[in-house]
Order: sequence, then C-alpha cells, then structure tokens
Amino acid sequence: MTYRKVELTDMQLSHAVVAVQRYMDDLLHKADHDAEGGEHEDYLVAQSVLAVLKAAKQAGH
Repeated sequence: MTYRKVELTDMQLSHAVVAVQRYMDDLLHKADHDAEGGEHEDYLVAQSVLAVLKAAKQAGH
C-alpha cells in the first residue's frame, strides 16, 4: 500500500473535523429511521477518521 503525505492547515483540519461530525450526525439520524439497529460500518469508519483528524490537529499545536 502506498501512502502520500498530505499537509493541511489548521483551518482545513477544523473544516474537516466539522464535516466528519456532520456526516456522523447524518448517519445517526438515518439509523434512527432504519429498523436494523446497531452501529453502521460507515459510522465506525467516520469515528476513526475523526480521531485521526483530532489527533493531527492537536499535534499541530
């Protein structure tokens, strides 16, 4: 697997955190209307992305 380095400004990280949080909220709202129950795989992935973004933001300070 190949990774490439991406540099983001603090503002870009902040926008990314907000976008992921909104996406997670939308997934939760959708899950409320689904009969399946349990955590959706997309939500779990979004949680991981959010954790990485927050860690990157903290590391920048």
